[in-house]
Amino acid sequence: MIFVENINFKARCSRLIWQAYFRRWFWSVFQHLSLCVLEKRCLFSQG
Repeated sequence: MIFVENINFKARCSRLIWQAYFRRWFWSVFQHLSLCVLEKRCLFSQG
């Protein structure tokens, strides 16, 4: 029984780590894209 609980605990931990990593990656990509859009908008307004 302890063995099964240990497996579940490891799976939950890995899932949390994966979710945190994915969220950070998603936010970095999102910020990069928004920065690109803002820069293009600034270029268009200047141009």
